[in-house]
Amino acid sequence: MAGEMVRAILEGRKTQTRRIIKPQPYEDAKWGTVWEPRGKKPHSPSYSSRNVSWSPITEAFWDYYRNRGGTPYGVAGDRLWVRETWFDVRRWERETGLRSGVKENAQYRADFDLPVESRVKWKPSIHMPRWASRITLEITKVRVERLQDISESDARAEGVHGQDLPMNGARFNYSLLWDSLYGKGAWEQNPWIWAVAFQPIAAPLNS
Repeated sequence: MAGEMVRAILEGRKTQTRRIIKPQPYEDAKWGTVWEPRGKKPHSPSYSSRNVSWSPITEAFWDYYRNRGGTPYGVAGDRLWVRETWFDVRRWERETGLRSGVKENAQYRADFDLPVESRVKWKPSIHMPRWASRITLEITKVRVERLQDISESDARAEGVHGQDLPMNGARFNYSLLWDSLYGKGAWEQNPWIWAVAFQPIAAPLNS
């Protein structure tokens, strides 16, 4: 997660996250609503017969993934660990022969305000191993919905700040955040998404 979202979790402001469903469901003349890659027949004809319009798509997705052991992001009760931009303190000490004076094995970019010393070579979140993760989350609920179905309260649960103004609330600010993450116009595409609600269950491992 980006530093801003990590800080929101640590501050207790972020309890939801949204991810684009891949592949996106689409309407097929023969099979009805399909949620598998184009050119591939639905898993079972019984699915298409129960799934002939957009309205029951949520139930269809649950049926589809439940029969495969859950959603790509887990189900209620599962645990997730957060990856973020980080710095391996001990490795740096071994490679340089210097002492950092830091007790923790890792430090995190989200904890530092700009500017940061250029000699610190931060590692991308994708390269964070499990031992370095300081945040563990427990999923409380997963649902399927359109991106723009997000409410003002859900946008705040995404960790987005908002003012009590119709055109400048948390939902509006979340749309700007979404475009910054997925590209200009991504919000207007209104994709089907996984809405994952969670709660932190562990204190930072390095505290």
